[in-house]
Amino acid sequence: MHLNEEQTRYIGRVLRLRARDSLAVFNGDKGEFSATVASIAKTSAVIKLYGRSETTTESPLKVHLVQGVSRGERMDFVVQKATELGVKRISPVLTEHGVVKLDASRATRRRGHWQKIAESACEQSGRIRPPLIDTPMPLTSWLETRTEAADSDLILQPGAATPMTSVKKPQTKVCILIGPKGASATKKSRTPQSRDSCQFP
Repeated sequence: MHLNEEQTRYIGRVLRLRARDSLAVFNGDKGEFSATVASIAKTSAVIKLYGRSETTTESPLKVHLVQGVSRGERMDFVVQKATELGVKRISPVLTEHGVVKLDASRATRRRGHWQKIAESACEQSGRIRPPLIDTPMPLTSWLETRTEAADSDLILQPGAATPMTSVKKPQTKVCILIGPKGASATKKSRTPQSRDSCQFP
């Protein structure tokens, strides 16, 4: 299996692997495989794959994070840590009072950027399936087009009267909506009334 320049740089400069060294690789779909570095140069490398390994790094609870987009590296940090914590899907949303504004072209580029961050976070944390990251869209559009149901839908807000410990434990999936300070839904009628735990419209 031939590695591209970015992958070669990672195993050569970050992991400091050399020919005949062993490693584990994943493709985000079929699991993790044992492998050996067959050859490595400055910009390319070849690895030899062996058997598939059974892994238990993925949480059985599906966590869907609906995240209000924040500036620059803050959003990168959210994607990285959410991936490391086991989030299965991240939906970046743009809010009326949020400072970040993205046109269609920039939104697509940012999604690609965040997906790479998620893949890198998987390498660091031992996950084998990067989270699905949606293309950023307005919060109101996400609310109107949402089709997936969850056991629990939560809005996280500092100072909320109800503690997380009182929320019923989800069994299979939880959807969490959170955003930077000042973020809110564009249409007031679409904003859930509960301050902490609620069902989205």
